[in-house]
Amino acid sequence: MQARNLLIDIECAPAKVWSWSLYPKFIGIDQIIEPPRMISFAARWYGEKKTVFYSEYHDTRLGMLDALHALMSEANIVTHFNGKRFDVPWLIGELERENYPVLPKVQQIDLFQIAKSNMRFISNKLDYISQDLLGQRKVQNGGFALWKACLEEEDTPAKAKAWALMKKYNIQDVDLMVPLFERLRPYIKGVNFALIEGLEFACTKCASSNLIRRGYSRTGAGKFQRYQCSDCGGWSTDSKRLATTALRA
Repeated sequence: MQARNLLIDIECAPAKVWSWSLYPKFIGIDQIIEPPRMISFAARWYGEKKTVFYSEYHDTRLGMLDALHALMSEANIVTHFNGKRFDVPWLIGELERENYPVLPKVQQIDLFQIAKSNMRFISNKLDYISQDLLGQRKVQNGGFALWKACLEEEDTPAKAKAWALMKKYNIQDVDLMVPLFERLRPYIKGVNFALIEGLEFACTKCASSNLIRRGYSRTGAGKFQRYQCSDCGGWSTDSKRLATTALRA
């Protein structure tokens, strides 16, 4: 079985609400004029060169969601940046509102959580981390003005130009995640690529067979052989116990 790793990023429209203040502490549900919604997404299969883009502007809302559901149904791994808290719950909600079949359970690789839990950056935003680690950055979009222009009701040349920038911006976020995934790959936990690929002896981070013995891992249960991958640099521990004691700590 080959790992089908889908890198994905979504963009959403803000809610429209009635408010008496620029700093509301609470907005009641009866003050909502229009709830937020997903307006576009970009996605790319790891190992492939093309990043695809779908939006309500280019493909209609249901056309966009059809493509999203098809891609998510094919994936067995989904990689994102802060997607566990944002992208994945949001896109599942969008599909559920339109009565799409329930998506299969997939393993998730959240590059935001990996970076935040293993390293310290002055900012945990994708734009900063990608500059710091990769020397690349997000497309500069001009802020909220871009969303406002994309959400105008009239289909004008200005709106088409705004959507062209939104497409470029959305795609670049996914394109940045590809090298960032490769850079952070040694720190991935909870996803065993060797197991997914059906390999009995391979790196759990990237499924490479280029492993070098590097000392031992000792736990309360025993002593285990430790390996480092020559390709991704990740560490793996053999499941076979080399030594143990009659008593446990």
